[in-house]
Amino acid sequence: LNPKQTTQLIQQFLQEAVQQQNLQMITAACDSLLIAADQISHVVKLKEITEISQILVQLMQSQSPIVRYNAVDAMAEVAVEFAVKIQKLHELILPALFAMCQDQHQKVKKLAFRTLSLYIEEMDYEKLYQYKDQIFGIITQNYGEDLIQKEAILRLFSVSCDQFEENDLIDLLNLQMPVILADFGEVMNAILSENTFTNVQMDYISQILNCMKTAINTVPELFGPVIQQILEQLLTIIRRSMSQSEGDTFMAAMQCVTKIAYHYKERTQEIIDPLTEMILEMLQKPCVIRDTRPQHEDETIFQKQIDEMHTQCLVSLSQLLELFPGNFGIHLENLFNQISNQLFVGQDQIFSKIDCEVEFLRVAEACQLESFDLYHDAAIKLMRENMIDLNIDYQFFDLDHVADFANSIKAYVQIMLQRLERLNADISQMQNVFELLEPLYKNLLLSYHEDLQNLLTSEEYHEDERGELQSQLSDSLEQSLDAIAGCYSLFLKIFGDGCPEFVLNKIVQFAQELIQSDLSSELGKDQLVEGFGIYGDIVQFISQNLIKNFIQEDFIVNTLQLLKEIDDPVIQGAVFYFLNRYQRQCGQNQLVCSQEFVSYCLEVLKLNEDGDEKQLQCFDFCCGLMVQIGLLTHQNEEFWGQLGQYLLKMETDPQEVGDCLSFLVSSIQQISVDYSEVLVKLAFGIFHSSIFKNEVNKEIISQLKKYLALNKEKVEQIVQQSSELVKKNFGAWRME
Repeated sequence: LNPKQTTQLIQQFLQEAVQQQNLQMITAACDSLLIAADQISHVVKLKEITEISQILVQLMQSQSPIVRYNAVDAMAEVAVEFAVKIQKLHELILPALFAMCQDQHQKVKKLAFRTLSLYIEEMDYEKLYQYKDQIFGIITQNYGEDLIQKEAILRLFSVSCDQFEENDLIDLLNLQMPVILADFGEVMNAILSENTFTNVQMDYISQILNCMKTAINTVPELFGPVIQQILEQLLTIIRRSMSQSEGDTFMAAMQCVTKIAYHYKERTQEIIDPLTEMILEMLQKPCVIRDTRPQHEDETIFQKQIDEMHTQCLVSLSQLLELFPGNFGIHLENLFNQISNQLFVGQDQIFSKIDCEVEFLRVAEACQLESFDLYHDAAIKLMRENMIDLNIDYQFFDLDHVADFANSIKAYVQIMLQRLERLNADISQMQNVFELLEPLYKNLLLSYHEDLQNLLTSEEYHEDERGELQSQLSDSLEQSLDAIAGCYSLFLKIFGDGCPEFVLNKIVQFAQELIQSDLSSELGKDQLVEGFGIYGDIVQFISQNLIKNFIQEDFIVNTLQLLKEIDDPVIQGAVFYFLNRYQRQCGQNQLVCSQEFVSYCLEVLKLNEDGDEKQLQCFDFCCGLMVQIGLLTHQNEEFWGQLGQYLLKMETDPQEVGDCLSFLVSSIQQISVDYSEVLVKLAFGIFHSSIFKNEVNKEIISQLKKYLALNKEKVEQIVQQSSELVKKNFGAWRME
């Protein structure tokens, strides 16, 4: 049978089984769907998926737990194999799965948790958000039975952590993680006497670790009281999973350690030595071994699990080297010998190896080792050999990895510039960076065009998949361009006016090339955005006198003309970002501060205030620019009243919100209307933590405290009339 015939036959089996209410027929029909789903996934249409899903939902309402179990089991397979198309049926499927999660039969219930996890794993956030309370309710109400059910709920919790935004998860994490951490400690203590973990224990531990990774970033304070115990338990898990070659658990545990390290550096330092020994031991395990079976004596076996564990070792090691360079001096020679002499063939491993060898330079510099040049030459040699051969045509590699390599170069630039600054050495030797960056940029363009052409012409993809893959390709392009542009901007951030002329010329030349791109393609738009990003860094990090050498009045005229000709919110946002920083550094520009441009900006705010993520980012950048224009041009009450309502809707960019607060607090007397509500809600809204924990905002916070103290009664009244989030943040801040 071909796939279309198979699809029709399965539909017929399911329909007949439901009509006759025959248990054996229903079981056979569900089994046939389980077996064939993979084979028919590329031909099945939405209409057929809808009919199959409707039958499965109907079977979930059966009086027989066996029928319900088979229906939920089949739905799990459908959720995986028909992942893209079936998401359109969430209004049909999710209520049925929610009901199964309350089933009286334990096997049905536990399977429903797993199926729900598989289904929501592929959902868009926008569609999924409406079900947040029901999903979180299932998690909180059903954790606590046997280890298998705990693992199933933790899997749902883990998927939810990936699918929902951090702000959505705060209350759930605060409620559930203390229970989970206490339970985790008890389970670990109970099984330490055993030599190995069972499969059930390993699955349970893996899911807890996945939840931990999100919780550590979102509510790190929950881990404070038990952090030493958790780090010791993580070392045990890493050691056990190494001996059992349990890759998923090993990788999750290593990721937890690095995430904890960002929040609890002193505690993590205490385990660097034993952890490094484990990493070295893991890297020594061969990925390829000789087959010992008599009939296969001359063959080899590739151990994929070991290969993936090697990759995780390199990724985690590079992060730890960056965080604790001073702690790795005694291990550096052993690590260097092991990694530099080891043959890695996968692209992920090669890029991670480059990261590590670059970070070895950070260690050598931090410890001021005489062998610095040895590590430097090895890192440069590795980058040239594996990434770019300047003597032949550009080599193609996955577009996803361009950003990885650019970030390695960025780390290299940062380390070398700091070293040259410490030694008061000549920066001209950094010319080799541009010998890497310029071919990399050209390679990126070639890779993107080839990948896009393959995607558009290949018969391998359905239309539904093609759009999603093209979006992923655009995201990879954007990340790669951003990483390459970041390398150029790093010179400005570190040296400012002290940047040598040849470097400034390279930076401006690259920025000009980017903004002169063809806007008819996604590539051209991304290039333009990055170009204005670099120009924004130019005006932010060098003085007004130098800026005039690179940005003259005709550049501003052309920029404003560009805004009139396009309605793309991403490009508009990039231009607003640049103009905001230009105004801040160079003062009032007549064209930017004209009433015509003010009216244009107000119209942009109106069009984007309730838009998608890209429009909201543009909205935030525009708000930041308008605050500056308003203060520079002494705008009237109508302007400030209108802008105040827009400012309260800023919810995308914490840096822009912080900048707005900075200007408003320092110039509050210039504003012709009462802006107390705006100040309070911006300061204690969704970006409260980001703003108040950022060292850059110390002066803003100091000024804000004075303002709040002088207007105490008014502020408390505003807080009482605000959202629960503002009340909570204000209350917590006042208690500090």
